[in-house]
Amino acid sequence: MSLKVTPAPILFPGASSKTYANVPALMGIPGTAGVPDRIRDAAHRLETYSPELDTDLEDFPFTDYGNLILPSIEIEENARLVGDACRAIINTNAVPIFLARDARFTASTIRATADRYPELTVVQMGARANLLEEFDGQKWHARTSMKRVLDHLSVTQLKNLGSRSGTKEEFDLIETGGTRLSVEDLPSLGKEGLYLNLDLSLFDPCTAPGVSHPEPGGMNWDEFSKTMALIPWRRVKACDLVGLEPSGDHTGLSDLVAAKVLREIILLLAKTLAPQD
Repeated sequence: MSLKVTPAPILFPGASSKTYANVPALMGIPGTAGVPDRIRDAAHRLETYSPELDTDLEDFPFTDYGNLILPSIEIEENARLVGDACRAIINTNAVPIFLARDARFTASTIRATADRYPELTVVQMGARANLLEEFDGQKWHARTSMKRVLDHLSVTQLKNLGSRSGTKEEFDLIETGGTRLSVEDLPSLGKEGLYLNLDLSLFDPCTAPGVSHPEPGGMNWDEFSKTMALIPWRRVKACDLVGLEPSGDHTGLSDLVAAKVLREIILLLAKTLAPQD
């Protein structure tokens, strides 16, 4: 696969830079604060073994491609490049996992995934609704990310879990579109394919203070772990992990939370994708 990437200074633990089929495949989207590499670095302070899943990163092959090169100063062109990268990974029959500081390009990866899976269900997990038409005059912004998704997908394909901050108009759209989920709804979703947009603001700031939009009232780790167990991972076709804001947490705790979240996502996907005995 030909992608213009910068190799990661250090790969996520257990990963290879080689291309494999039927594995999780990491790709960082560059931006300020070097978020993808901070997550990789923090992961090396964790064990590769997950006691909750009784599974180790060393048990399965998976890919870490490094960080995508975005040479353009035009955000629309960079959005196109991100989408092209997602399509390229999906074409290897791998499951892309994008790492970014915010959800600015989430619509690009969702659209690219929907090209392969037109009836895709998108599960948005995070504090903010991100359904604004524009923010500060910009159409491509984290706060507009889910609205850009709805430029191409039906509102019935977007499901919302955990949003607790936004404008009245955004919440009206969630309610009238019937998009709000409870965790009990998760197992029945995505029979034609599932995309997960996971913003670390899903957590209560007591668990992860260093996020772009800290908002009291989110999940703790135990609640999050139970939620992850209800996701039908065999249906997940792509996902992204966003929202880390290192300047909001000088202890490094939030980096570790992000790294642990990513470890669990990789293991849950890898267990599902691995050949069964």
